[in-house]
Amino acid sequence: MRFFTAFLGLMLFSLIGIAQTSHLVETSGLTFSPSSIVVELGIPVIWRNTGGGSHNVNGSQATYPANPESFFSGAPSAANWEFTHVFTQPGTYTYQCDPHAALNMIGFITVNDNTGGDVNLVITEIMYNPPESGTDIYEYVELYNNGTNAVNLNGYTFTGFDYTFNTGYNLGAGEYLLFAVDSAAFTNAFGIPALQFKAAD
Repeated sequence: MRFFTAFLGLMLFSLIGIAQTSHLVETSGLTFSPSSIVVELGIPVIWRNTGGGSHNVNGSQATYPANPESFFSGAPSAANWEFTHVFTQPGTYTYQCDPHAALNMIGFITVNDNTGGDVNLVITEIMYNPPESGTDIYEYVELYNNGTNAVNLNGYTFTGFDYTFNTGYNLGAGEYLLFAVDSAAFTNAFGIPALQFKAAD
């Protein structure tokens, strides 16, 4: 029980979202970089052209009828420009650079609604005193998405033990995620993958 004595006193559930202020997509030759991103509802997406060609951003519903809403930067331009759009509808979006769509200059955006209501992340299991002798290498925490939508965990962090999602990770509705004090030992013993956390001091 190296860390769980303090840990259990700190939380029934303490998973904190770190707000990301914006997402940046740059034109790079004949591609959008990155070409696929996951964003949160209400967080601006900024496209930036730095003079690498005549480009634009066309995610209009006239071009992509399945998009939940339209976004369009205007006519293509080779000048340095920025275009910002704040998505108000969750869902999956496709967009293109009009002059180079035939060359596959296409991007994709998934917009998650992590603003509450449907987000229901819960800790469903805590193993704080495993039966192995002395080392407690099988300590783990299980996180469950009890909502009906996938949750983008990018920027979320645990308190009580040290783990922060620094890259995009979607936890689907009804899916579990395990965090272990020794992920290699846990996976080797139980055949279930787990993320490695750092015990609190």
